[in-house]
Amino acid sequence: MKQSEENPGDPHGDCSGSPLVPGVHCPSIPSVSVSARTLGGREVRFDISSDEPLINVKKRIAEVICSPPFTVQLVHEGATLNDAEMIKPLKEFLSSEVLDLVIVRIPGKAADYRQLLTDFVVAANKDRVEEARQLLDQGAGFDADGNLLLDSGSNVLHLAVRMRLSDLALHLISRGVDLQSTNEMGRTPLMQACIKDSPAIIATLLAAKADVNIKDVTGRSAVYYAAMKGNTRVVEQLREAGVEPGELQELSHLLGTLAAVPAPRRRCMLS
Repeated sequence: MKQSEENPGDPHGDCSGSPLVPGVHCPSIPSVSVSARTLGGREVRFDISSDEPLINVKKRIAEVICSPPFTVQLVHEGATLNDAEMIKPLKEFLSSEVLDLVIVRIPGKAADYRQLLTDFVVAANKDRVEEARQLLDQGAGFDADGNLLLDSGSNVLHLAVRMRLSDLALHLISRGVDLQSTNEMGRTPLMQACIKDSPAIIATLLAAKADVNIKDVTGRSAVYYAAMKGNTRVVEQLREAGVEPGELQELSHLLGTLAAVPAPRRRCMLS
């Protein structure tokens, strides 16, 4: 946290951790910069007094994105903020000058939420990225009460990883979708994340105990795709997560010859 000229030191202890820490009171912070983004990637930024309750942050965000407040959920570090947290002043939670939030838009009662999801899947599969993002920001993937449509959640996770919609992918993982589901190529979300070289998603999938040894229709697992990307750090993460020893032995030979594979052909192999 920056130290102001009026307050060169924090007499209330360390205020450099997570922005929302119940019980940590930092009255030396007069205002907080809200940095929020929707699942579709739209950014919302503004400053607000630390005396304001969190519900006012929600109302301000709803106003900016032109949505009724009851259709807006705020997520911080993977957890959806609840009503009890909403009514307390920000300064009772603050330990930083910046509050980072993910905005989850849910459909209104009158919305056909299943049609929204269908439209999103079609747009994503046809690589209509902007349309897919707009549908997410209308609530695609959730019912009118904000519950995840779990029957299609795993499919949406594949699309989120493929489209590099990290906030959506992380939110779906936190909501408990099936991490071992496979697409038409037999690939899991973990394989897709290795192909797309998405370290935050890979780490979250591994923390959620995604299976590292599932093989796709070509007989390859996640560690193969990480190795083809030359990502030794991810290979090591997968090894620690329990990759079969035989797979690693085969990869030692692959890694030794990978440099001889022309870059265009390598990209083709990973498409």
